[in-house]
Amino acid sequence: MKKMARHLLIVAALMVVWELVHRGQLYPTASFPSVATVLHALWRGLATDDLAGRIGATLMAVLQGFGLGIMLACLAALLWRRPGWCAETMSTLHALFHPLPGVALLPLLILWFGVGRSVVLVMIVHSVLWPMALNLKAGLDATPLLHRQIAQVFSLSKRTFWLEVALPGALPHILSGLKTGWARAWRALIAAEMVFGALGDGGGLGTWLFEKRVFMDTPSLLAGLLVIVCFGILVEDLLFATLEKRTVRRWGMSR
Repeated sequence: MKKMARHLLIVAALMVVWELVHRGQLYPTASFPSVATVLHALWRGLATDDLAGRIGATLMAVLQGFGLGIMLACLAALLWRRPGWCAETMSTLHALFHPLPGVALLPLLILWFGVGRSVVLVMIVHSVLWPMALNLKAGLDATPLLHRQIAQVFSLSKRTFWLEVALPGALPHILSGLKTGWARAWRALIAAEMVFGALGDGGGLGTWLFEKRVFMDTPSLLAGLLVIVCFGILVEDLLFATLEKRTVRRWGMSR
């Protein structure tokens, strides 16, 4: 909570700077509205417009793609750790697809699947799969030899070793992969909606930003950006920070 309070304090300080720039009339009011105008646009969007529905559509798409990407990343990491052609194949696929932005695949995906949720899910899975698989593999590979030897001394089964030794030891890498995958999934979805309107069914936050830009509704555009920032703070400071505090920090694996 202290970390969230600090982040919110920084956001408030940035709002003060924004308001000072607005009052100094360095930029036209149409392109640099006051903080009060932005907050009013946010309230209007949530109360009267369909901003709440857009937020829900975006979150649903991100969560579905993120969950599917994690499951596939676990399978990919296990295949990657198998010696021989499995490891070589996964290494090659990672080298080919990890540097490829999800948005770059969108034109081809739209040709194959059309505009809709399936295209977005494929793109989010692509954005989550490779960093998550890489971090999971790195965490499992980093299991100390001493831990393996102790597991052999106590005759631990493979299942017990993986669930109670290897995976807990890999948690710092797993958390890093989750953070990276979440950020990439979020950015990929917003970019896809803004460029291609790929989500369909009325769109999500990216479509909201695109529409407000077209109609030069700067306060509503900034309100949408503020929503994205707030969700980033909530996920980082509530979900990931709590998970890290109750696992790796509690176990003495991180400061």
